[in-house]
Amino acid sequence: MESEGTVVYAFLLSWPTDALLNLGAPIPSQQTEVSMLGYPDKFIWKAGQEGQGIHVTIPIIPWNKLPCEWAWVLKLTHISN
Repeated sequence: MESEGTVVYAFLLSWPTDALLNLGAPIPSQQTEVSMLGYPDKFIWKAGQEGQGIHVTIPIIPWNKLPCEWAWVLKLTHISN
């Protein structure tokens, strides 16, 4: 099993109304991947200004494809901090 480096979990208690979710604390690396627990596809992301934070693009996911209706967990791998 390949190492995932430092892993950070972001808990969402309400679904984002915008297609872009800004997380200010995680510092991504070139190997960072963002996924949602229970959902098969990876999310597109880009680093924040000067490498601080991460901007995650939230795809359009039909309600019946979401793993849960109350809370969602994003998994960020290979975080630098």
